[in-house]
Amino acid sequence: VPAAAGAPGGATAVVLAEALAEAQAASPDDAHLVWAPALKPGAVAMLSAHQPAVTYGVGLENCARNSQHEPATVILFCADGNALVGDLHWSDWGSSRATATGVAQWNTCVPSCTSGVWKNAKVTVHVFRIERGLYTRITGTNDTLFAKGPLTLPS
Repeated sequence: VPAAAGAPGGATAVVLAEALAEAQAASPDDAHLVWAPALKPGAVAMLSAHQPAVTYGVGLENCARNSQHEPATVILFCADGNALVGDLHWSDWGSSRATATGVAQWNTCVPSCTSGVWKNAKVTVHVFRIERGLYTRITGTNDTLFAKGPLTLPS
């Protein structure tokens, strides 16, 4: 996707994953500019076949369906809120895979969720699979929360 000279300054758009695919399909020695008004009006993001796309307009959808940028807390199960990762400190936000360290918190729900015990442990989480400008998957180092593999966001 070439840079869009004269594109409307107030547009609210994000760099789509297709832009990286187009950049990778082009000559690997050339860098490609993508118009990214989600950054700032008229701003561009550099895409290269040798580096992951960096799109600062990427978000993570929370349970209220609002997009967040580098959230401090992610609720893992929206239906009951009995598991979350918090105190998150992010790196590589906007790349194809962002990583955060923080604390996992979950309710044991034994004997029931209303009388369960809350546990916590240090955790590293990864968000990935960007679709429509949003990270859509999360996985982490906590076997209790991520035993079945990556979770779809929001869940």
